[in-house]
Formats: sequence, structure tokens, C-alpha cells
Amino acid sequence: MSSRIDLRLRPSATAGLLATLPWLVLAGFTVTASISGPRILLLFVPVIAWFGWRSYQRHGLLKGANAVVALTIDTGGLCCQCADGRELPVTIDSASSLGASFLALKLRSPAATSGRLFTLIISEKGPLGANAPEAEFRRLKMWLRTGH
Repeated sequence: MSSRIDLRLRPSATAGLLATLPWLVLAGFTVTASISGPRILLLFVPVIAWFGWRSYQRHGLLKGANAVVALTIDTGGLCCQCADGRELPVTIDSASSLGASFLALKLRSPAATSGRLFTLIISEKGPLGANAPEAEFRRLKMWLRTGH
């Protein structure tokens, strides 16, 4: 690839809320199940809320060691920069999703301690609040669609 892509992510409440959505659904299910079942299930709600908050911080506020704050593509391939300053070579996992104004990327890195990293990228073009510049988002999407 001849041109370099340097996509810097910005903090975004929308990305944080989208990342928190599965935890909100789980909390709702737990509360609903505790109404008709054992009340002890309510003890799990604070734990679920904590995981939801951590997800909001990592993907919305871009805080935490494994928060992806930038993606760089050059002749060496795809690299991601984490919030703690690490720069890791990564590959795109097949579980990633591409949309018109939204990318949910699951990144695999042999150097990451957790094995996989996850990032949400939202374009300025869509109805949601953006966390990435439109031009770089479009170039990344084209790079992903052409098979890198």
C-alpha cells in the first residue's frame, strides 16, 4: 500500500454508550429475573454496572491500558496504539463488523496480554456522534473492504 493511514480516535460518549449496551441488557435481564425468581440475583447488578462503566471508559473515554487510541496502516501492515503508549502490530479478526458509518473491529495481536483488542469507530457522516475524522475513516473502510 502506497499511502499511509493514520486514524486518531477521539473520546466519544456515543462509542461509550454503544460499548455499554450489552452490559445494560444484562443488568435489565438480571433485575427482571430477580423479580420473578431469587432476589439474590440483585447482588450481581453492581458487578455488571462496574463492567459496564469499565467498558464505557475503555471505548468512550479511551482510558485504560488496552484502550485503542489510534490505528496506523503503512507498508508494514496494521498497527494499533494503546492508551498506555504501546504500539502493537495487529490483524483484523473475522468477528469484526463493517457498516456505512460504524466499524466494530476485533483486533488480534500476538503481543497483547488479553489476546484480543476491541475498538468502535464512528464516522462523522452518520447520525451518531463521531470519534474519527471522516476522511481517515473512509480510507480505513476501503482498505478493509479491498482485503488489505
